[in-house]
Amino acid sequence: MKPFRLAFLSLLFTFSMLFLSACAAPTSRTLENQERDAVLAYSEAKTDRLLAALTSGDYKEFTADMDPIMVKGMPEENFNKLRDSLFKKLGQYISREVEAVSAVSQGGDFFVVEYLARYDLDEKVTIRVVFTADETHKVTGLWFNSPTLNQTKE
Repeated sequence: MKPFRLAFLSLLFTFSMLFLSACAAPTSRTLENQERDAVLAYSEAKTDRLLAALTSGDYKEFTADMDPIMVKGMPEENFNKLRDSLFKKLGQYISREVEAVSAVSQGGDFFVVEYLARYDLDEKVTIRVVFTADETHKVTGLWFNSPTLNQTKE
């Protein structure tokens, strides 16, 4: 009975450690110099394409660089709602500059590029675009944030 109990406890401990390691918080580090430049070499063109398609209302172009999960999570109806909401609250997109580039590990490896963007109605909009670290560099995340977007309509 003791060997069975010891084996069971060992197995339970092993599964617990595997579960905890899978649930571990993401690790992140800021990229600089050559590492940063390597990410920006592809991310800038993909972000240009993404924002231009959002501005023009071209769903097919907007999703062209997205991974399948992102495309599934952003059907054309949601794209149109996002576009309408952004234009209503922020106005026309004007420009952006890179604020930070990070490497993140959480259930896979990703690169996060954070921008400070200017719109007609809000000059301090944070745009965060997440790319896969593999050679496809697909977009796996896109967030817009600003005080204007966070205001609730009364």
